Amino acid sequence: QHLSRQRLNPKLTNGKLTLARMQSLGRLSAQPLELLTLSACQTATGSERDILGIAGITIQSGIGSTVASLWRVDDEATAVMMGQFYHALQAGKGRAIALQSMQKDWLARSHDSAYRHPGYWSPFILVGNWF
Repeated sequence: QHLSRQRLNPKLTNGKLTLARMQSLGRLSAQPLELLTLSACQTATGSERDILGIAGITIQSGIGSTVASLWRVDDEATAVMMGQFYHALQAGKGRAIALQSMQKDWLARSHDSAYRHPGYWSPFILVGNWF
């Protein structure tokens, strides 16, 4: 499976990403956006309906899948985990399996540390196409 990194115009993507702005992301290029990763703090939170908004916008905008965090995340831990997630994708794993693999790898590596707490590895959700 070939993965390409699509660069979007910074004027269109820098700044706060609202649900309305997210809706247009799927239409910014000739090819549909397959995976949108929102790994910063609380990217799937706000109101109690935001997760439904992300799911709906993902489907409506033509974005294949969105990975988002449900609560505040540790920057350093998240950077490592997202590297593991993309490594699993490049190895040909589906998106859901890649996310699960990232979490299992994280738990295996942090067996005797504070980083084993679910607050580090469990905030990420996958909405949309799991494959």
